[in-house]
Amino acid sequence: EALPLGIQHDNIYKTYDIDCKNSSLYMYSDGITEARTQNNKMIDVDGLKKIIATLSELTPIDKIQAIVSQVTKHSQHQHDDITLLIIEKTS
Repeated sequence: EALPLGIQHDNIYKTYDIDCKNSSLYMYSDGITEARTQNNKMIDVDGLKKIIATLSELTPIDKIQAIVSQVTKHSQHQHDDITLLIIEKTS
């Protein structure tokens, strides 16, 4: 069982500084990667990466809309939440 980030006040979390020039950070719920296709196969992280790779020219909001559209289009029965946040650093 995974702990929700920031919920356990007694836990100690390490912090890191990273260089994010021209980078994107995608944070998503398992409702995206565990969505199932018509063949009952999960989209999984590799499937999400393939979707993301086709969206490089879009703005973050357009990327979110495209990803959610792809996930809901390909999943037969979406029962889980879909949460997605994209942070982009361009310089």
